[in-house]
Amino acid sequence: LKSLDTDHVDCLLMRGIETPYEVSRTPEVFEAFEILKKQGKARFLGFSAHTDPAGILEAAIDTGQYSMGMIAYHFLNHNRVNPVLEKARKADFGVMGMKSARVIQNPFNRRQTIPERVKALEALVPGDLSPIQKGLHYALQNQNLSGVVMGISDMDQARQDVPLAFVKTA
Repeated sequence: LKSLDTDHVDCLLMRGIETPYEVSRTPEVFEAFEILKKQGKARFLGFSAHTDPAGILEAAIDTGQYSMGMIAYHFLNHNRVNPVLEKARKADFGVMGMKSARVIQNPFNRRQTIPERVKALEALVPGDLSPIQKGLHYALQNQNLSGVVMGISDMDQARQDVPLAFVKTA
């Protein structure tokens, strides 16, 4: 907290959860969080997960311990994740979507895209946006997400991508 020059954090985030078991069977984390919460040092407990977003999110909601999660969400996993996102919204549980555009990129060379995935995304989000912007736009349209991590690395990207957050479709 001294390094951050603050007396508390809004959300203490457990990073890199990999299984539903891991997010739900960590009494030592819950105990430590309760101590920090009582001391006024942390307000909420959250997690991030790159794998099994639906399973991990559902397990976290069911614990009653977490307030938010950051999960991989994109047009390829939406069918499995959307029902749990609806459950999260009803439980007033915040969910940030990440990797919404990265799913079209070659994992070994992010400057290259995977043509089949780009084609599938183009069918879902027609128009003049770049493939990366289409991935972001697709996620931003989900009303059950609290937000979307955009991964902006320079001002040119910011000028191109931030306006997507204000575009709504039916």
